[in-house]
Amino acid sequence: LGLPSGTFYRNVTTSDQTSNSTASIIAYDITGMTFTITSGKKYRFKAYVLHTTTSFQTSLRIGVNANVAVASVYHMSTITTSGTASSFINMNSLGLGAFAGSITAAIYMSTIEGIIDANNNGTAAIQFSKGATQTGTITIKAGSILEYYEI
Repeated sequence: LGLPSGTFYRNVTTSDQTSNSTASIIAYDITGMTFTITSGKKYRFKAYVLHTTTSFQTSLRIGVNANVAVASVYHMSTITTSGTASSFINMNSLGLGAFAGSITAAIYMSTIEGIIDANNNGTAAIQFSKGATQTGTITIKAGSILEYYEI
């Protein structure tokens, strides 16, 4: 019960990745947090995203996207904004969720998990961006983890 039907994969990021755009909200694929999707297959994924910010005024969005259309996608993000607060965001479309409140300047772990039903061959990616046009940077830290498998 509860075991994946396909091979279980784990990707671990090996370097920090920073977003410091103040001109607009730009979605970035998190380097190392992508996986191949195949038409007719369903995938379960969960990412543990380590992040920090340089300013208390900076917020974070995380989501899942693909370079092809998919039959369906459902994902839930838990974005940690301090040692005692988190925001929960549920979506049934590709893209970034609404942003959580400002994050305190420490290293926290947020998560995103979901299911993708692929009807095209392509690549799915965990993404991040700043929550709004604001000062400060968001850094996704090395050691963030993506786990996924075919269901």
